[in-house]
Amino acid sequence: MYRLFLLTLLGLIVAFSGAPRAMAQGSLPGEITGSTWELVSLTPAGGSAEDTTGGGITMAFGPQNAVNGSGGCNNYRTSYTTTGSGKIDFGPAAATLRACPEPEGSREGRFFVALDAVNAYRLDAGRLILSADDGTELVFTVQAATGGATPPTTLPGTGGESHAALWMALAAAVLGGAGLALRRAAAR
Repeated sequence: MYRLFLLTLLGLIVAFSGAPRAMAQGSLPGEITGSTWELVSLTPAGGSAEDTTGGGITMAFGPQNAVNGSGGCNNYRTSYTTTGSGKIDFGPAAATLRACPEPEGSREGRFFVALDAVNAYRLDAGRLILSADDGTELVFTVQAATGGATPPTTLPGTGGESHAALWMALAAAVLGGAGLALRRAAAR
């Protein structure tokens, strides 16, 4: 009976420790998550492809399904979920609010609209291609190292991170107490 209780408790602790979030990011290939990508082509729904090489639009996939980069003028962050092989959905992007000169400002706007529509990804000859059913397509290449500042791959914590350490401490206390109870029961 005590063993069943302990196994159930351990299962609950693992379930609430944040492990599923870590596994969700693992569904993207390491070639995607281990690089900073630069947008080289943007095709809006119903439009033609625009060469965006050198426009400064970047994307980096960080831990816990976080994405950040530059829209060419403003820095942004968002999140993603993978919903199957080759399927991806991005959350709403939060961006800084600098006034952007043209053409950077309108290109950045088209990028955010396109990113919101994306629902699929693929790697093709070293390029990351994000696409949508409506014909939207974003083509990225790995950003060349320039020695300049790049956006951080993680953002500062806000206190909402996984409470795995708390759960593990609680588990240790409960398991220690259960062990003492078993020892006392065996001594009788």
